[in-house]
Amino acid sequence: MAGTALASLPIGFLSLSVLLLVGHSRGFGVAGVVVAGLTCGTGVGIAVQGRLIDRFGLTTVLLSAVAVQVGAAGCLVVSVWASAPVGLMLLCAVPTGCGEPQVGAPMRALWTVLLPAEERDAAAAISSLLLQLSAVVGPLLLAGLLPFAGRGGSVLAAVGMFAIGTFLLVSSRPARRWHPPVATGRRRVGALESAGVRVVTAIGAVQGGIGGLVQVAAAAAGATSGDEDIALVLYAALATGSLVGTLWYGARTWRGAVDRRMVIQLGLASLALVAGSGSMVVVDRGGFAVALLTVSLVAVGLATGPVGVTAYAVVERVAPEGSMVAAFTTLTAAGLTSMALGTAAAGVVCDQAGPAVTLLLASGVGLIGITVLAVSGAGLRLDPSSHRGAR
Repeated sequence: MAGTALASLPIGFLSLSVLLLVGHSRGFGVAGVVVAGLTCGTGVGIAVQGRLIDRFGLTTVLLSAVAVQVGAAGCLVVSVWASAPVGLMLLCAVPTGCGEPQVGAPMRALWTVLLPAEERDAAAAISSLLLQLSAVVGPLLLAGLLPFAGRGGSVLAAVGMFAIGTFLLVSSRPARRWHPPVATGRRRVGALESAGVRVVTAIGAVQGGIGGLVQVAAAAAGATSGDEDIALVLYAALATGSLVGTLWYGARTWRGAVDRRMVIQLGLASLALVAGSGSMVVVDRGGFAVALLTVSLVAVGLATGPVGVTAYAVVERVAPEGSMVAAFTTLTAAGLTSMALGTAAAGVVCDQAGPAVTLLLASGVGLIGITVLAVSGAGLRLDPSSHRGAR
């Protein structure tokens, strides 16, 4: 767990440190291109590493990924310092992302053999918290590193944290003893051959899309109000709600069909988004409107946080034999990709129609998730008995 926690922290600031490094010397237009290459590489690495771990095990794949990332990141820093062409920097950024070691999914796979079934959903909540905390703590770590290590040193520090955390994970006794189960038959599309994995992945994408849309809408609301500090308050409200919802949901015992529970969660999130949209219409008319919007975003976080816990808890039960790690990484990749798409779409919508419409669009994404669950969610009803967090 210590290794996973350490390797999760730089997720929150590697991209930002690369953005600052390249932007300082080449401008933020070039920096955006380089960071886009880094992000695309990360998405590819998530999917590829998951399938390779299911086939070859943790140690070989994760240590190889670390070697790729360390070498590529070093070349990236040197290329920026040397004012190399943009194409060369991009050539270094892509493998830096591809080599980001995916320690979260293997840790979840280890839980299936280390923990009894009734404790795994609480562990899934902890895993979700680690990812959320990295988004909060990562930028704070970067702020502390920059005065001492500089921009290039901060990039290398992030890569070093990935490497040390990965070494701690693969050197642990459970990781050394874990071997991927033998898959029955050859799967052309991996974990996605399971209908249950496809449903859970779609819900993960819905959650990510909502997150991307809401984050940009919050920033736009701050700009609309004339006070940029409002955006920080709104970010904090969303993050606080998500953290509290994740902790509360993962610590309780739940009964009933998991798909129906996710319908309720997404329904509450959609209602809160509609309320938030109404608040944004009057967000520039005083503190009361801001207070309403803040409460709405806390409610959105309270509803969407448990969606992630439920998805990660369910995916291990619906993954095909021999594809568990790939199922986890597929879910993660879907969430990150949809968040990026949501962020991009929100920028356009905010410019053309304003943040209130952007929140309505996020509510519509939630309704898409509800529709998916209504049509295909019955396949997730694996066990009617009581379990923690997800079942």
